[in-house]
Amino acid sequence: MKKKMLLIAVLGSVAIYGGSVTAQDAHAHNHDSDHAHDHSGHHKEIIKTLTVGDNIATIKLTQNKTAGKVTLQILKSDKKTALVIEKAPRINLIVEEKRKQLKTTVVGEDKSKYEVSSDILKKDINGKISIKIGENTYQVAINPHEHGAGCAH
Repeated sequence: MKKKMLLIAVLGSVAIYGGSVTAQDAHAHNHDSDHAHDHSGHHKEIIKTLTVGDNIATIKLTQNKTAGKVTLQILKSDKKTALVIEKAPRINLIVEEKRKQLKTTVVGEDKSKYEVSSDILKKDINGKISIKIGENTYQVAINPHEHGAGCAH
């Protein structure tokens, strides 16, 4: 019964906040329970959907903390159709109060999918994605381990 109620609560919060349920949501748990657990790094894969500009496009960011890798899938505003861009996005991070820029590279021939690997990406990330679509460059915020952004609590 508790699991059904938790599932209803998770799905209700997804509907309210406009998110989507992803594979890592399946481990959702009750923070009010009496078991102890540590949140530092308990999500090995984080998936976030980020809006570019005034719904110009969407970036599906997948962070694999185990591998220290981020993959960016660039989509049209319908969040389904791949959007080809000519210049690889850059990820501008703030790490221990210092700025660090990571340059992504295209995945194969698909100019709508980019990735980058770094030990920095094995932890929660905070910063912005710099992406050029058409003639305009956009700065898209990445917030670290936000509740409701790829993490159901």
